[in-house]
Amino acid sequence: MVKIRKGLLIGAGFSYDLGIPLANDVSKDFFFFYNNTRLKDHINSWSKHEPYGEDNPTDSKALFDIAELFKKHKCNNSLNYEEFLKDIEDIIRSHDISKEYRLTCEYTRGKILDIISYLFYAYHIHYFPIYHLNKHFYKDFSKFIGEDPLWVISLNHDLIIEFLCIDNKIPLSFGSVSKVKFPISNLNFENTLEFGSVDRKDLSLENMNFIKSGKGVNLIKLHGAINEFSYGDFDNIEEGKTIIQLDIKNSDTALDYLKIVSKKTEMKYFFNGLKINTLNELSVSGMDGEIQFLRNSIKMGGHKFSKTVNPKPGEEKLALIDQILDNLDEIIVVGYSFCDEHVNIRLYNAMVRNENLKVWIVDPSDSKIKLFEPFEYDLRVRKVKASTPEWLRYITAGNWDIENRQNLDEFRKIRPIIYEEFRNKHLK
Repeated sequence: MVKIRKGLLIGAGFSYDLGIPLANDVSKDFFFFYNNTRLKDHINSWSKHEPYGEDNPTDSKALFDIAELFKKHKCNNSLNYEEFLKDIEDIIRSHDISKEYRLTCEYTRGKILDIISYLFYAYHIHYFPIYHLNKHFYKDFSKFIGEDPLWVISLNHDLIIEFLCIDNKIPLSFGSVSKVKFPISNLNFENTLEFGSVDRKDLSLENMNFIKSGKGVNLIKLHGAINEFSYGDFDNIEEGKTIIQLDIKNSDTALDYLKIVSKKTEMKYFFNGLKINTLNELSVSGMDGEIQFLRNSIKMGGHKFSKTVNPKPGEEKLALIDQILDNLDEIIVVGYSFCDEHVNIRLYNAMVRNENLKVWIVDPSDSKIKLFEPFEYDLRVRKVKASTPEWLRYITAGNWDIENRQNLDEFRKIRPIIYEEFRNKHLK
């Protein structure tokens, strides 16, 4: 197997200065959107639906309990949408509830996932001017990559890596091995979207079509993204057999690609003149006119993956990441809070298995990462106190750009005002 030189693991902090909100701001947006009136209206609307048929009526008590749970989280100063979802998931997993109660909770969770997923998409539309304004702060990203492939493990749902690669003419691969097209609708087969695709069973370094040599980025999105879906039956009901990402080949600029991704909102399947609506997936047509369901890939909540490290259906990306970490010389961790245990355990195990692996932690805070304490010898663990653009400048030029730091600090001061404008304009 070809030795991989350098990897980059990125969390939300990597994208922050390019316009994508951090998790706490996503939480504020979500809880702001659900004011008391809207929450009551939605609960009332959901109570009238029977998504699982007449034999499984909606349980009004389940809806009431979720509404009370929501109010409890909203009253908590440490707003966290993922903790709220985790509490719902824990209820669904409990054994002392009725079938109707569980199904109602699953349906409500699906509705909430759709709303938050749409928020992630809306951020790209509303905050794209911030990306365009600030991308020069990330101008050293291309130089950082060098002349060998960079392996990027992203925990984010955004398109920032794609944007940077497109605007800097950096080759990018999702590892896709083939292409697939879907029409915008079964009423319009001339207007299509093209995706790169790979079967879940082929998620491995040996079987995927990654960039092997020369400058480029190989991108794996562990938690899914707004440009990634899956479809086809699979062992795990929530995961599709084939993973697909919207192709970047016809995008000369980041805005071009955003326009392509935005077309997913136009994808529809009509039956007897009516649009088919589903939860957490797009109802679309195959080129043969048959209905297909493109499942949302975004993972959120408290149970993104199982707690044990043995391979399981639906967790093939974790096995792929293990492969990558085992072949790295260096992993740079940027903008990650170390809150995902399924990520932490794999970083730890990789440090044990791969004695050549060294880790850099890029973090603007002074927090100490206990996860790596056993490996603090022979310079295997190093930390840089910096934000993403500051670190990119330092790692490529060997010095700090004081003027850029001051400009970024000034812009960060007005971000709360920008967020407030977004909430008042789009979420009221």
